[in-house]
Amino acid sequence: MLCAARDTLAIVRTALRLRSMVLSEPEFPVVRTAIHRGPVLARDGKLFGAPLNLTARIANHARGGRILCTEPIARAASGVAGLDARPLGEQRFKNVASPVMLFELAPADAPARAAAIDPVCRMQVPAASGAAPVTFAGKTYRFCSPACARAFAEAPERFVAASQPE
Repeated sequence: MLCAARDTLAIVRTALRLRSMVLSEPEFPVVRTAIHRGPVLARDGKLFGAPLNLTARIANHARGGRILCTEPIARAASGVAGLDARPLGEQRFKNVASPVMLFELAPADAPARAAAIDPVCRMQVPAASGAAPVTFAGKTYRFCSPACARAFAEAPERFVAASQPE
């Protein structure tokens, strides 16, 4: 889903509400969110521009349930009461000339609920539960269903490699 607006704080508030709603649904597919700003072009109902490319790359880099943003967004969000912009360091992205300083936006008083990500279907699974946990290479993986656990057990390398961030 792509949201575009002139009001940076409206987008931040929307992302926080969306995150809260998704995290309250234990079997909802994982959502990764990125926020950046910059000039885009609108043509025939479609948006184009380098800021959209960077936002897509940041979203791909994010882990489920996290809201990542660039420094201009973190600065703009710094005035929002009860919100933390936690620095994550610089990250390089394909086809982006310079490293990008990333931040995670999170409610200051409500840490994210512990959840695991099913490596097969990418669904959120409560970390303390889940169907048929499987241990592979010293790590325990949790699943939404026995079918996902079986698929993982048959070819764990396939799913572990796919679940690693860039």
